Amino acid sequence: MGANMTEAASAVPQQAIPVGIKGWLILPAIGTVASPIYLVIAIFGMQPTLEKVWAARSALSTGLLTFVAVEFVLNIAFVLGWIAAIFLLISKSPYYPKAYIVLMVGMVIFLAADMIISAGAYNHQPDQSDLLSLARTAVVAAIWCPYMLLSKRVKNTFVTKA
Repeated sequence: MGANMTEAASAVPQQAIPVGIKGWLILPAIGTVASPIYLVIAIFGMQPTLEKVWAARSALSTGLLTFVAVEFVLNIAFVLGWIAAIFLLISKSPYYPKAYIVLMVGMVIFLAADMIISAGAYNHQPDQSDLLSLARTAVVAAIWCPYMLLSKRVKNTFVTKA
């Protein structure tokens, strides 16, 4: 009877080890691929404003010009960061979860700082789209950053290559 129990126990399939870009991991993966596209569209949407700033640059303060330039450069840096994250994702690099977290937290900080500085220094109050963008990014970060740290699928997918 003992041998039959062992055979029966070994016949029961073990629970599959979650690995690969499947399950819930698909959602942050889609977000990783969509983020640089979304940011490039947003940067091109800034073009009319940048043209107005450039045309009026002699009448604007150095601080405002610097603020606009830094905002533009940081947006480009985020595009490049998300493109790098796509490569880390595709290669299943162990650096992908960390890169994802850094980029998400960085975007929340960037959006919040942008609104605070533009309101405080330049009396530009955030509109509903600014607040929704910050809220959406903060909620995504609040959900997926802990997932990157705690998920067994993430740990099994993004492992150091031997």
